[in-house]
Amino acid sequence: MRTSKIILYEIIIITLISPVLGFYYSIKDLKWPQRRWALIILITIFGSILTFPEAADSYRVQQQAFNYAGMSFYEFINILKHIVTLNPLSGYPSDVYIHVLSYFSGSIVGLPKLIFVIASFVFGYFYVTALSKILRWNKHNRKSIIFSAVILIFIILRSIDSLQSVRAWTGMWILFNGVFSYLQTHKKRYLWLILAAPLVHFMYFVISLPAIFVIFFKKLSPKIFILIYFSSFFININPVDVINKFKKNNLAEKKISGYYQNGVDPYLSRIEAQKNTVWYARFGNRDALIYGGNAFALTLILGGFFNKKRMTKLEMGLFSVGLMMASLANLSNFVFTFYTRTMANAVLYILATVVLLAIRGELLRNNGSKLILTRIMLWISILIFVPKVVYTLANIIYYTSFYMLAAPFLGWLPDLNVSIREVLGWFL
Repeated sequence: MRTSKIILYEIIIITLISPVLGFYYSIKDLKWPQRRWALIILITIFGSILTFPEAADSYRVQQQAFNYAGMSFYEFINILKHIVTLNPLSGYPSDVYIHVLSYFSGSIVGLPKLIFVIASFVFGYFYVTALSKILRWNKHNRKSIIFSAVILIFIILRSIDSLQSVRAWTGMWILFNGVFSYLQTHKKRYLWLILAAPLVHFMYFVISLPAIFVIFFKKLSPKIFILIYFSSFFININPVDVINKFKKNNLAEKKISGYYQNGVDPYLSRIEAQKNTVWYARFGNRDALIYGGNAFALTLILGGFFNKKRMTKLEMGLFSVGLMMASLANLSNFVFTFYTRTMANAVLYILATVVLLAIRGELLRNNGSKLILTRIMLWISILIFVPKVVYTLANIIYYTSFYMLAAPFLGWLPDLNVSIREVLGWFL
C-alpha cells in the first residue's frame, strides 16, 4: 500500500520533471504535512529559474554575491560587525540575512548565483508554512464564492511573484510566522522568530513594533485598538523632525534618504510617471492592497466581529496586530515606500483574520440586515482586490520561466531560459 511518504517522494520526482504537474498532484493527493515540503521544493525550483530584469532587487543581490568570492572568515566577521553596529561598509549588504547568504554562496560554496536559490527556499519555507497553519478545512463542506475569494486574496497577497524583492517579503512571512505561532501557543521560542525579521530587512525594526506592542498589551480592550486605528487617519507627523532624528545614525540616514530626498519621495515620483500604464498595474500593485485592506478592516469592525463573542483569542490578536500596523503605516504616509510596505504587512494580518473566520463559518453567521450588510461590505472589499489578482497573474506570466512546465533543469542554462511571456510573444 502506498504511504503518504511514498506519494510525497513520487510527487517530488514529478516536480523535478514538470513543476506544474508536481503542483497539481501536491494539492490533489497530499495533506499539509507532506504538501508543505512539496510546495517548498516547487518554490525553490521556481526561484532557481526565475527571470528578472537588472533593476530588480534580486538581480542586485545576486551581483553583490560576486564580491564575496574568496572572502576570508575574518573579512566576513568584520563586515558583519559593521552591519550589527548599524554602520555597514560601502559596496556590501546592510542586512545580516543577505550578508550571510552572500558569504555562504560566494565564498564557502563558490557559486554566487546560488544565493537566489537559497533565498527562494527560505521564502518558500516561511510562506508555505504560514499557509499550512491557516488553510485547513473540511474539504467535504460546501464553500461559498466569498470563502474562495478571501482564500485566493490571502494566497496572492505576497506570493511567488514577490520573489524579486528578496528581503522585504521574506521578512514579512518570517515575522508573520513568529507572531501567529506565539499568539497560538504562547511559546517563548517564537519571540526569537519575531526578532529575526529585522535581520532580514532593516525596516522590520520598526514594522515589528506593533506586533510586540500587541503581545505585551494583548489584554487591552478592542475599543482601544479601534480608536488608535481611526485616529491614525487624522494625525499628521512632521516629516522633517523624523528625518532629522534618523540622520543621527549612518544606516538610518542611508535608508531614509533612499525613500525621501530633499523633501521629495522618489518612489512617489515614479508612481506619478506611471499613470499611463495599464489599469491593473496602476491599481493592482499598491492601491488595491491599501484600500482593500482597509475595507476588510472596516468590515470586521462595523460588522461587530472584533470581540470575544465572535473571535477566538488568536483571531483577536492577529486583527489587533493588523490594526496597529495599519496605524503605523498611516502615521508614516509621508514616506510612501515605507507606508506601502507597512500597509502590506498590516493587510496580511487583517486578511488572515478574515480567512480564519471564514474557515470557522463565523464570517457569514449574522442574521437579517446584519448579514446583508456584511455580505455587501465583503463583496466591496473583494472587488477592490480584483486589479491585484490580475496584476499578480500578469507578474507570474512575466517572471516565470517557461521551463516550469517541463524540464526545469534547462532553465539553469542562461542562454536557454525564457519567460512564459516571451514564449507567448512569439505566437501573438
